This record gives sequence, C-alpha cells and structure tokens, in this order.
Amino acid sequence: MYIVIAGGGKVGSFLARSLSLKGHQVTIIEKKPEAAEYLSANLNVLVINGDSTDIKVLNELNLERVDRFVAVSGNDEDNLISCQIAKTLYNVPVTIARINDPRNEKIAKAFDVDIAFNVTDWMVKMIEEEILVPDLTPLVSLGQGNFVIVEIKVDEFSKVVGKQIKDIKIPEGALLISILRGKDLIIPSGNERLEKDDLVLALVKPEKQESLRKALDHEK
Repeated sequence: MYIVIAGGGKVGSFLARSLSLKGHQVTIIEKKPEAAEYLSANLNVLVINGDSTDIKVLNELNLERVDRFVAVSGNDEDNLISCQIAKTLYNVPVTIARINDPRNEKIAKAFDVDIAFNVTDWMVKMIEEEILVPDLTPLVSLGQGNFVIVEIKVDEFSKVVGKQIKDIKIPEGALLISILRGKDLIIPSGNERLEKDDLVLALVKPEKQESLRKALDHEK
C-alpha cells in the first residue's frame, strides 16, 4: 500500500518505520524543518517538509493513488483538516486521525474521517480500570483497546541496564518493538543490550503493563 503519514513525532516515526519494514510505500509530512531533516536521515522513507493542510504540499504526493492517509500530529485541527482534504479532494479511501480533545469526535464525523482514535478517552478508560501504570507513557491504542503502544524509560537504577533482551523475562502479552537511543532508532533483537536512558517502545495488552514495568525494573 501507499501510505501518507502527517506528523513525524514519536507515533508517526514509529508507524513509518514499521510500515516500511513490512514493504509498504510510506511518505511522512513533517512541518518542522529540523524534525524533517532528522527523519529523512534516519528512516528509509520519503520525508516532505511542509504543512499537511497545505494543498500545494499535498499536490506533490499524488494523493489520488494513496491507500491510507494517517494524521497523527499533536494538533487536532491539523489532523482533522488534512484528513478532510485527503478524503474530499483526493478521494483517499481510508483516512485516520489522532485526536486529543474528545469534543473533536463530532467534528471528525462531520469531516468524514473514517477512523478517529481518541487519546483522552483511552486514558480515562485506563484510569477507571485501574491499569494506568507509573513510568509507562501510552502513545496509541490498537485493536479496539486490546493492545496499546507504550513508552518506558530505562533509568540508571534499573537492573536491566547492560542485559541482553533475550535474558529479560518479558511477560506474555508484551513485545518490545523499538528502542530510541539518543538519535538512533533500534529494532531490538535478542542480543541487543539495554542502556541507561533508552526509551523502549512496546506493544502490550493493557492488563500486562504492570508486569512489563516490573520486567524492566522500574520499581521505585
């Protein structure tokens, strides 16, 4: 598939790398020049420095042949507008928008966005179910809430510092998917050793988050 991702932050860059590794053609639109430059140097995808709500920018991307348009910037308005443009002007079959303000769900429907995932509602659900875990930062919910992508930092006191991943007892229902180490994005293998200040991205079932935290030794 040809997939355009608007927003090159943590979620956008993770999606781009993962989809690219699966053989999809991926393009990122990133507004900040320095961020776009970094993404271009570190990801094997096309990166466009520009505003995803600017029709001149979108015209460069041949959106008529895009299969998925995914807007995951931190700005709800930009995400919704860019999805609306992709749907109405370029007939993109599936548009997906990240929204942080629940009040924007109605706007998403009015804008004919196919899928709007609400970060705030997910957080409320986690709090109500008492499975919000300290030291784990939720990034996105997948599979109707059955899985979440979380970020956890390896601190200097963790006993996993210097250990190979194959020697760490990762709980069933959790999978380490990438490691952010400074400016490097690493796809972990069993032989990869965790280092102080690593940011680990993991796919995990919500009820397994506490077990994952303990596995990475984040007990205070």
